[in-house]
Amino acid sequence: MKNKLILLLCALGGCLILIPVSIGTYNDYKLYTEGKLVKVSITSVPHNTGSRSKGTLWFNFNGKECRMTVTGQVDDYYQIGDTIQLKYLNDGEDNFMFPSLNQLVGGLLCILVIPAAVGGCIYSLIRNKPI
Repeated sequence: MKNKLILLLCALGGCLILIPVSIGTYNDYKLYTEGKLVKVSITSVPHNTGSRSKGTLWFNFNGKECRMTVTGQVDDYYQIGDTIQLKYLNDGEDNFMFPSLNQLVGGLLCILVIPAAVGGCIYSLIRNKPI
């Protein structure tokens, strides 16, 4: 009985996780395919210490200060005052993306793996055999 409850909770948790992952992947896809290239002026560059560290890149776009989370050592490539091109989708939100960044593959992989795991949990529940 305890194994069935654990499998059921894992299946429900996987379904709940799938919703925001799907929405995020769709938004990234929309931005990547429909986004227009815009020029922005950098106002602050994060000083990251490693290739996997995250930081916030601040820039001006149409007189408004915006931000974007970046990974890696961007201070090696960009300086305050530099003008760069980013993809921007005018959908009421401040979503920006580097033009060469395509996050669709990672999102689709998650969208495929999560239902497979949920399916495995449900299959195990039906067969009455724990994984």
